[in-house]
Amino acid sequence: MAATGAGGGGRGGPGQEERDAKLGHEAEAAVGATADGPELGTGAGRLAEGIHTQPLLTPGESYKVSFACAGSGAAEATVQSKGATEVKKVECGGAPVHMRVHDAASRVTIDVTAVGEASGMAAYRIAEFTP
Repeated sequence: MAATGAGGGGRGGPGQEERDAKLGHEAEAAVGATADGPELGTGAGRLAEGIHTQPLLTPGESYKVSFACAGSGAAEATVQSKGATEVKKVECGGAPVHMRVHDAASRVTIDVTAVGEASGMAAYRIAEFTP
C-alpha cells in the first residue's frame, strides 16, 4: 500500500493512527517528556516526516537535548548551534541518546530523520544542563 501525504489519512487509516499514538507515547516517555521537572521544549513526530525545529533558547546557556525512537530501525538526530553540528544514531526501542549544547545560540536547529526504511515515532526533549 502506498503512503499518503501528511493530511491524507496516513498509512493504514485509524489503525496506523493508533499505532503512531502508542509509539509516540513510548518515545516521549523514554526522553522524559511526560515526567515532571524543568523542560524547555519537547516534540514528537513520525519518522516518515521527521522532526525539524528551531526552538528559542537563552543565548550562552547550556542545555541537554534527549532523543528517543519507538518502532523499527533507527533515526539520525542532529543538533546545530553556532556553526557546530553533532549527529548521533538513535536505535528505535533502545536507550535514549543525549547531546549537550554549551554556550547555545538563541536558536538551535534540531532534526530527526529516519535511517533507511525505519518506521515509527521519534521524540526530543530540551532541558537545562546542570553539571
